[in-house]
Amino acid sequence: MLKITPNPKFDAVVDVPVPGQKKAEKLTVTFKYMNTTARDAFVKAMNDQPKIDALMGIIEGWQGVDVDFSRDALENLLTNYAGLDTLLFKAFFDEHHKALLGN
Repeated sequence: MLKITPNPKFDAVVDVPVPGQKKAEKLTVTFKYMNTTARDAFVKAMNDQPKIDALMGIIEGWQGVDVDFSRDALENLLTNYAGLDTLLFKAFFDEHHKALLGN
């Protein structure tokens, strides 16, 4: 049965390249679902705020990291893994689209 309101969160797996390792580490991120109005407003505001603020607005938690999710932990992770912010945004939009379509 189709739900009028989709689940409020969804998970996405992000492959994080680790310097010195041949194989990427798997990071499972729990994202907040946004309806089309909220998502459009988020996209419009993304460029006007620091990346950390935008990511904190869409990430609810994670698995596969040696510390609990927090703003400080996310900032530390982004500092230590260049380009991870791009991978997180991509995972959010890719999986958000799949969640919306039920794929």
